[in-house]
Amino acid sequence: MGQFHKNEWAILGDHCEAIHAFAEQVARSLWPLKVAYLDADHHPKEASSPLLYLQDQQTQWTKTFAKTDIWNTRIALLDADLILVNGNHFAASRQLVLINKEKENSLKKRLNQDSKVDAVLVQEEQEIPAFISDLFPPQAFNYLTKTAGEIQTFFTSKIAFPELKVLIMVGGKSTRMGSDKSLINYHGKEQDLFIADLCTSLHLPFAFSCSKENSERYESLGYEVIVDTFLNMGPKGGILSAFQAEPDRAWLTVACDLPWIDDVFFQELIEQRQPSKLATAFLSPENQMPEPLAAIWEPRAYLAGLQFLALGNSCPRKILMQSDIYAFNASNTKWLHNANTPEEAALVKSQIR
Repeated sequence: MGQFHKNEWAILGDHCEAIHAFAEQVARSLWPLKVAYLDADHHPKEASSPLLYLQDQQTQWTKTFAKTDIWNTRIALLDADLILVNGNHFAASRQLVLINKEKENSLKKRLNQDSKVDAVLVQEEQEIPAFISDLFPPQAFNYLTKTAGEIQTFFTSKIAFPELKVLIMVGGKSTRMGSDKSLINYHGKEQDLFIADLCTSLHLPFAFSCSKENSERYESLGYEVIVDTFLNMGPKGGILSAFQAEPDRAWLTVACDLPWIDDVFFQELIEQRQPSKLATAFLSPENQMPEPLAAIWEPRAYLAGLQFLALGNSCPRKILMQSDIYAFNASNTKWLHNANTPEEAALVKSQIR
């Protein structure tokens, strides 16, 4: 994490108006990624009041005020994929340098051998000041023009999206089945272990989500377990517990009562993933609602889940239905058909075998 965000760059080397204009150019080039811009209020009503510009659906800037403490600013920026910072007023973990001869002295004060500069942006045939080329030799550095194509290529190669991990949801009450659905043998082994083997074959890291009472089975087999810390909340408690354990992960949740899932289930969901959304989910073939336990939840879903919980809503599907997500129909509708009774389980077994 940087000063404000995992993906952040301070823009240095030019007047504030030019830095703002460049930030807008980046936002347009990277749409539909969500770009935010942090600047100082140059006409403040209160001293040191920062301005936060958030990109809206039309790639315009919406100007909002944020508190000056870093934690509130970070919270305001959680929904962004990338933040650009006016380096004339704020610092960031990485830097981009614009070239303007009028601002050379100011830039010299900010750059040194320890500066983490990722690129120098130049106009065609623009002369690079000697102090910059001395610090950052052209043969070992990014000297880019301000074209939309180069900007898009640069940032898309640099933006780090959260790493993915599978959360296998087990330990439900299984009232209608009369026994634990995760232990039903459809494929020559219990369903929970079948899903674990699928993840292993696809080289996907995974953990089992369950209550303390059910954790011994998986711990004894050497599997990672995330024990519920949000109690008596069903699947949402498991999802929030996973985020509490690893808040920077994207969690692919999968229910243990889906006997038809296979490796393509995971591959298709991952291929369709849109990290700029709160989640990517399959749509239920029965009601066209997003499936919370056949979905990828991005880290920004953690705060959203806590906010919904504070409002008395513990249903993960409602979070998806009321948030900015990407949901789509699976190529194989059988993946989302579950078995809830002994009769349904027997029918599935006969069809699989």
